[in-house]
Amino acid sequence: MSNYIYLFLKQVAPSIDAAVTGTTFKEVSGKDVSLIPIPVPPLAEQERIVAEVDKLIMLCDTLEAALTHRVRTQRVLADAATAHLVTLAI
Repeated sequence: MSNYIYLFLKQVAPSIDAAVTGTTFKEVSGKDVSLIPIPVPPLAEQERIVAEVDKLIMLCDTLEAALTHRVRTQRVLADAATAHLVTLAI
């Protein structure tokens, strides 16, 4: 299942990146990639893993949107309170 392989490679990408050579252009050889053992569970388990990761990503996106909304609301309230205090001081 390509989505499972994608998620696996995305998870191990930092360790691959740390092992590559090059200063201006980092490069990893096909031989090096071929040496990475990829655990391949049965297809049903791959599908379950991908579905679970998708659910978790959606939850993270929802939480991030809620946090963004909360921060914006706090800024609006802080600005309004500051404006009100300034008018009281005048």
